[in-house]
Amino acid sequence: MGALVQERTTHCPRCGEPATRIVRGTPDPEHLQDLERAGIDYELGGLTAFEESSDWRCRSCGYEWREDESSLLG
Repeated sequence: MGALVQERTTHCPRCGEPATRIVRGTPDPEHLQDLERAGIDYELGGLTAFEESSDWRCRSCGYEWREDESSLLG
């Protein structure tokens, strides 16, 4: 069964442009397919994730943020 993927585009809390999901660790190919099917742009962010690692990045302005910060800045 595929991973649960939120089917919406996330936008940068600073500039409002569509954001890119940062996928860390060794991703499950099924999870990546789910992201693609949902139309969520993603990039691989390395094998190690730390508590302070960003979850999203804006390709327009370069801002990075964690999921739990997005509601604080929007």
